[in-house]
Amino acid sequence: MEMRALNDKREYFRIKLNHPLCATMTIVLVDGHPMKTGSTNVCIKDIGPGGLRFMSHLKLPESKKVILEFDARICGQDYQFWGSVIRTHKKEAGVWEYGVEFYIDEATRSKYVYLFNQLAIKLYKYKQWHSCSICAKDEPAVCLRSRDGEGK
Repeated sequence: MEMRALNDKREYFRIKLNHPLCATMTIVLVDGHPMKTGSTNVCIKDIGPGGLRFMSHLKLPESKKVILEFDARICGQDYQFWGSVIRTHKKEAGVWEYGVEFYIDEATRSKYVYLFNQLAIKLYKYKQWHSCSICAKDEPAVCLRSRDGEGK
């Protein structure tokens, strides 16, 4: 237990999702310049007030110069999260897993702490996802394949 605490570099808690949260991702800024790109489907595996972990078919760079926007439905409301990739891991052929750190002010982070605490309570108590965009598939790679071509 003590070793885990030493190796855990996260500043904020994360909620590990048993089923992925379906979301869309868009590249919004590169080196401070606005981008006009389409969105792609991604699967969020865990999320918290400091960031999220997601899977995608796209190969993205680890760079604080590339800002991504994630759109997801959580607890009955649509949310947009902005952040950059700080970790990359190849999961299988054509599927990548990423760690994202959010770019937010402390007031927004406080709102996220409340939101994710409510989500954690709802998941623990009721084990219901009816107000979130949770995938019916167990595996994120299967979810991504089933959602190909559904982007905005």
